[in-house]
Amino acid sequence: MKITKAIDLFKKSAIHLAAISLLVFPIFVSAAITPDMITIISPGLLGDSSPKEIAELKKIIINREAEIFETQDLSKVEHPLLVEFFDYTCGHCKQMAKRLSSFTAKHPNIQIIYKEFPIRGDQARYAARAAIASKQQSQYVSYHRALMYYNDLTNGSIIHQAEKLKLDIKQLKRDMESKETYQIISNNYALAKALKISGTPTFIIYGIDLNKKPHIYYVQGSLERTELKRFLYGIIPQK
Repeated sequence: MKITKAIDLFKKSAIHLAAISLLVFPIFVSAAITPDMITIISPGLLGDSSPKEIAELKKIIINREAEIFETQDLSKVEHPLLVEFFDYTCGHCKQMAKRLSSFTAKHPNIQIIYKEFPIRGDQARYAARAAIASKQQSQYVSYHRALMYYNDLTNGSIIHQAEKLKLDIKQLKRDMESKETYQIISNNYALAKALKISGTPTFIIYGIDLNKKPHIYYVQGSLERTELKRFLYGIIPQK
C-alpha cells in the first residue's frame, strides 16, 4: 500500500514539474533556415564538388543547425554567432585567436562557439581534452586563450598554463579522462565529417546584417577583419 501511494505521489509530482517546466522553459520553434541563406566559401571544397554536393552540404547545415549552434534558437538570436572548428597546434588557428580576441573586444555582442577539432596528433588531442575539462572549473575562455597564445605546446606546458590560471590540476586531469570529455571530441569529429571539414580553422557564421537579415557563411581558412565585418554584420568596406 505504501509503495502504491509513493508511485502515485511520484506521478503527480512529475506532472506538476512538467507543467512548471513548460512555463519556465518554453519550447521555441527554430527559425527556418533555407539554402539561399547559406553561402559556401571554400576554394578547395568548391573546386572538387559538384553543385549537387554543395546543395547536399547546405542541407546538412540546415538539418544539423541545433548541433552546430549548440541548440541556439536562431529565431530568438539577435546577435551574430561564430562557430569555429580549430586545433590548438594549428598556426593559422593561433593567428585567428588573436585576431578574434581583438575583434570581439570592439564587438562584444558576438558569441563564439568553440569546437575542438584536434587533427594534428597527440599534443593537439591532449590540449583539447585539457581545455574541455577546464569548463568544469569555469575557466574555459581564459585557458583557451592561454593555450592558443602559447606556441610550443607539450603536455608539461599545457598543464603549466593551467597552473598559471590556478586551476585545480588534480581535478583537471581527472576531468580530462572523463567519458564526457572524450564524447565531446568524438561528437566534434562526427560533425566535422558530416560537414566535410578536413582542415582548421573552419567557421560557420550566423551573421545579421544592418537590415536585421540573417545569413549563414561556411568558410574554410583564416578570416581578415574586413571579412569578419562582412560575414558577421554585412558591412562591405568601401574601396
